Amino acid sequence: MGSASTAPGTVLDGQLNTATRRLCAGVYLNRHFLDLVVRGVHNDSRHRVAPSYGFDLVPVLEHARRAWVLRTVHQMCTFAVFTAGLLTDVTATVLAGCAIAAMPLVASLSSAFLKAVKLKGRSLSLKWRGKGVPAKEEQALKEQVHRFFLNLGGCAMLAAGVVFIADHARTSLSTSLPQGAVLLSVTAVLVAAAGVVRQLAVNRLHCAENLRPARLSKRSEVVDVQQTSALVVYGHRYSTYGTPSPFLGSGIVHRWPQWSIQLVRDEARNTDFITSDEPRFDAAELMQFLRKNATELGRSHEGPGLPGLHVRDRLFIVQEKVLSAQHLLVTEPTSDEMDEITNDPNSPLQHYLEVSVSRTGEVVSTLFIGLALRARTLNVDFALGMLTSLPYEFLSVDAHRENGVGAVFRSALRAVRDLPREAGDAWRLFVAPWVVARALYARRDRALIPKRNKGIGPRFSIRQEIERYDRSRDVAFDRREIEENKNVVLNTLLDSIIEFLKAKGMDVSAVKGQVTTIINANVFSSGELKIDNSAVGPNAQVNQPNPDNPGNKPGAEA
Repeated sequence: MGSASTAPGTVLDGQLNTATRRLCAGVYLNRHFLDLVVRGVHNDSRHRVAPSYGFDLVPVLEHARRAWVLRTVHQMCTFAVFTAGLLTDVTATVLAGCAIAAMPLVASLSSAFLKAVKLKGRSLSLKWRGKGVPAKEEQALKEQVHRFFLNLGGCAMLAAGVVFIADHARTSLSTSLPQGAVLLSVTAVLVAAAGVVRQLAVNRLHCAENLRPARLSKRSEVVDVQQTSALVVYGHRYSTYGTPSPFLGSGIVHRWPQWSIQLVRDEARNTDFITSDEPRFDAAELMQFLRKNATELGRSHEGPGLPGLHVRDRLFIVQEKVLSAQHLLVTEPTSDEMDEITNDPNSPLQHYLEVSVSRTGEVVSTLFIGLALRARTLNVDFALGMLTSLPYEFLSVDAHRENGVGAVFRSALRAVRDLPREAGDAWRLFVAPWVVARALYARRDRALIPKRNKGIGPRFSIRQEIERYDRSRDVAFDRREIEENKNVVLNTLLDSIIEFLKAKGMDVSAVKGQVTTIINANVFSSGELKIDNSAVGPNAQVNQPNPDNPGNKPGAEA
């Protein structure tokens, strides 16, 4: 496989190491995330990857390959052990397999028994004191008893299966028991070794300073170009959290209503004002001014600048119109092309200035601003993308005492505890050749030439997908950091627009009153719309219930 030297990119700074390191650890710790990265990103060369906000996707792909190889080698060893067992002693192999299958049943049976005993004791205690047993506890007791007998029946069926195989093979269980114990021990050792290797890889990530490999594979080269490309191809089917939005990968998106500014000169009130004397400017000139002021936020003289500040231009195009900008799939747009697109409000390409802020690369606030100038009206489009913290499972790489010798030992014990699941994954070995074939097929960028009825836009962003694993962590946990970053960037951009318009002799008296409304907008509003205590229609009234008098509440009994 050909490779090339790693070139420094725009994502190689210390602010991105935290999120990248935790995502790299995630491919070892979460098998669903590993399958998502391998199948949905690495092996899918027909779709472009989503922009990477706050992390570098290339190291994640490299570690996903290693984690997949580790899992496949472990599955091959497990398969070889059981195959050798079947060739030598079928009864011993079935005995070891049934023992592995019985492990979760025995654990569930014990748990159900203890809970049932506790609930039964509480029920007898309540009856002895002459109190009634709540219906909720009676139902819980029935469920635990049902669960106990269900798991007991499963264990009995496995035992019967072992006896049946031994009788059919005309072998004695006493003679097959030692070999079955050896097979079970070897399988446990293999699982523990895989857990040790996984944890050692996570430990190395904790101490690594440069997460990028020395040399990149061909697929990684393509992904590296696409994740930092100025052109973003999006589709209406795959959008941000099911909401039609081109800002895929930036997290939960809040969009303000479009801000329209009428361009009127201060001298327009004079009777001798000549319309042709109105100074002209284009959207590209204003965008250049905004870009300059946003870049200066990283080196403020009045205090520390914004950490992890990235200011860049993005071009968004729907995948149905990508043929009109096919050359941008290969080369980056020049500054003249960018200005031409910005000045053309009818272009299929949408130009946005992207200002991204992140302290560690994990919680990322990205503000998008687009301009359209036509008919003496400046239309300003604002959108805010919010990426929250990663799930706790991904944070363990930096957690206290989760990256030493003790962590390696605990990882081995967890692997043995999960032996039934680990051994049950051996079926994935049969699809491994297909995964390898798809990886070889994905070495070329096959999204350069769009095909009929097939879009090339990203299907998802791995940052947004893993946030679905831990929905208990709401965006409100990171509200303060997001609001601080949003207010600083938005204040600067709004002040820059007013300053620019004043320098061009425009009347900004009506614009200043709208700035506070834009800044104070609640970007965290979610949930169902409540219209309590609202009156609609002429002569409508609201009947406020008296909290001290329950009889005034609707539906209360007299």
